[in-house]
Amino acid sequence: MNKRRNLISLTVVFVVWSSAAIAFDDDAIHPPKDDPELYSSFFFFMDDFGSWLERRAADEPASKTKLIESAARYANVQPTDFPRLSATCHAVAATLKRINLEAHNYVQGLASDGQAPDVERIREFEAQRQKAIQSGLAARYSYLLPGRPAPRNRANLFQ
Repeated sequence: MNKRRNLISLTVVFVVWSSAAIAFDDDAIHPPKDDPELYSSFFFFMDDFGSWLERRAADEPASKTKLIESAARYANVQPTDFPRLSATCHAVAATLKRINLEAHNYVQGLASDGQAPDVERIREFEAQRQKAIQSGLAARYSYLLPGRPAPRNRANLFQ
């Protein structure tokens, strides 16, 4: 019980401290709402969060429903939609990890031979990332608002 209380206290202190630091940092540069890095960060975060929830639910099966309801409130979705959101984020994160590994191996392979990477090949990797992100956004939108066309500005999906 003390471990849990200490962890909660530490988390609260960190959140307050980081919120204050961000609020008072006038020179901070925030990414635009449609920044691909913001979307990929969302998918990676939700992948980690979903994995943590799965482990926690396995350790405490009686609290699984409460965990999902709490996570759904955090993600601003209905509890019935959270498992689909989690699965979508797992799939997109896995795809992005695979693409990132392929790009890393490509660049490292060329660097070990003293060669420079081909700009077009690097653009292909970025296009693959964008396609994975857009696919994930479309999937998320399709089950949250079925039957309605996706918005042109995908940044509105996470508000």
